[in-house]
Amino acid sequence: MSGATKQGSMLVLRDDKGKPIARVLNESAMSRKQSWRAQLRALTNDGTDLLVHAYDIAMGKPVTITLPDGRELEPMVAPPAVQAALSIQLHELLNGKAVSQTEVVAAEKAMSEVEDVRNMSNEQLEAIYLERSTPKAALPAASSQVEVTPTKQPTNSLIARLKGLK
Repeated sequence: MSGATKQGSMLVLRDDKGKPIARVLNESAMSRKQSWRAQLRALTNDGTDLLVHAYDIAMGKPVTITLPDGRELEPMVAPPAVQAALSIQLHELLNGKAVSQTEVVAAEKAMSEVEDVRNMSNEQLEAIYLERSTPKAALPAASSQVEVTPTKQPTNSLIARLKGLK
């Protein structure tokens, strides 16, 4: 056997006469490079090691650092600010980020407007509908309009908003 030679992406094994005996696909030439995420997953046991380390720091466990030459530094405990920040990050990983307060206020305002509409009587809703759907010139005189007695008085801002959606 004369050995193996590389031909393109193949590794060719030849006999003493120079005839090819076997061809092997060169894996390094054909494989794609891994992304940095894939490499990090491989190094950290799919990220579990990082989560365990972050949890230990958040819980105030002492961390020992090993230097490249094998010496170990004395154990250190993270300051309370770092522990609190890691606790918040782990909580958000587990439960998701908290909704911002502006979104909560907007949702509450929308729900109160929906409740105001639900509490309007049919006559009030019909009056608003007629006002929005009838052209301005064709509106009947004010004396011929029906007087409406609401079951619950809606807020002025809601009525103004409903009238403004023309």
